[in-house]
Amino acid sequence: MSHSKSFSLQKIINYIGGTLIFFGVTYFVYSNWLSLNDFFKIFSTLGVALAAYIVGALLYLNKEYDEVGSVFLMIAGLILPVGIFIAFKLTELITGINNLSVVSFSISLVAFLLIFFYFGRIILLLFTIIFASLLFFAVMELITTKLNYFFDDLIAYQLVVLGSSYILLGYYFDLIKKYNLTGSLYFFGVLFILSGSYFLSGILSFDSTLWKMIVGVIILLSFILSVPLQSKSFLYFGAIFLVLFLVDLSRRLTPFFGEAGWPLILISLGFLFILMGSLIFHMQKKIKK
Repeated sequence: MSHSKSFSLQKIINYIGGTLIFFGVTYFVYSNWLSLNDFFKIFSTLGVALAAYIVGALLYLNKEYDEVGSVFLMIAGLILPVGIFIAFKLTELITGINNLSVVSFSISLVAFLLIFFYFGRIILLLFTIIFASLLFFAVMELITTKLNYFFDDLIAYQLVVLGSSYILLGYYFDLIKKYNLTGSLYFFGVLFILSGSYFLSGILSFDSTLWKMIVGVIILLSFILSVPLQSKSFLYFGAIFLVLFLVDLSRRLTPFFGEAGWPLILISLGFLFILMGSLIFHMQKKIKK
């Protein structure tokens, strides 16, 4: 077995071990929640997270234990926001779920941002992005609650904004040729934008003609940008949402054709799908593997 393969296997085993530790801690807290006093509730969540955070940072100081350090920081990242939430809730220093969420994600973001600036590891950047995203949702929820303003489509707009920021961040990482997260950011970015805009346009209806047009433009852009950005995520998600868009469109056009509506629609869709399949095949060859 080559050194690279054995190293990859070691990483997989390490992360499996870290995941098992996380689930073990979670199960312990969940199954014993009613019998634990406040101190042990905080100790078994926030205490474990802080211990894992410190151990991970110390292990990073020795490059030989880099991967083990990443595992401990993964454990810290998974437990830290929950631990902070529980600690503030039980001590009643902060009240209100929205306030607790904002504080928990803010502290977690700062903690991982600081250690990322020092060590610059990808897993730290990943948790930084995750906490920043969760903080964005929490802040928006807090603002709308404080203003007593309930916006039905808020989550859809948030997905569009978040998806756009992911794509811009992924493009920046691609430009500087640093941090191997571009593919993942493109994946979630285009998924969030297309999902959010599709929900805004109305599911299987023409609730918003403007957003239907915008969705069509975004789908077209996903095909166009897939080649220069070298992203199969743009191509594949563009194809998936194009199918949804065409099915939605055909449903609305059926009444105009009378009894022959569905056969004509199905035949037209068949030709369009064949054309789309050929287009995807040729565009896929232009994208690097």
